[in-house]
Amino acid sequence: KGYIRLAPRWDKGNFKAPFITAKGWGSYSQKKQNSKQVHRFEVKYGSLKLQKISLQIIVDQPTKNVTAFIGTQKIQLKHQLDVNDISLEFIKPLTIQTNQTLIITIQ
Repeated sequence: KGYIRLAPRWDKGNFKAPFITAKGWGSYSQKKQNSKQVHRFEVKYGSLKLQKISLQIIVDQPTKNVTAFIGTQKIQLKHQLDVNDISLEFIKPLTIQTNQTLIITIQ
């Protein structure tokens, strides 16, 4: 379906874990860096298809800017804030390939 939701319960400010999908695997990490949070999806093998992502807000400041990149390519998206979550929807479905990293910055 191209949807993933991540909401770690421990060490939210410096979290890393593996992920496995039907077509690939890799690692997910999130870090709190002062007034921004950075989320990384690193595909180590296969591919990861994404259309929507739901993440927790872990910074205390209001969210003003959300960006996503694979390498130097900026990914178009729209976002919607809920109480403690943010939903991201990519304008075009993404396929992240082996050795590519999707980096999402929320600030």
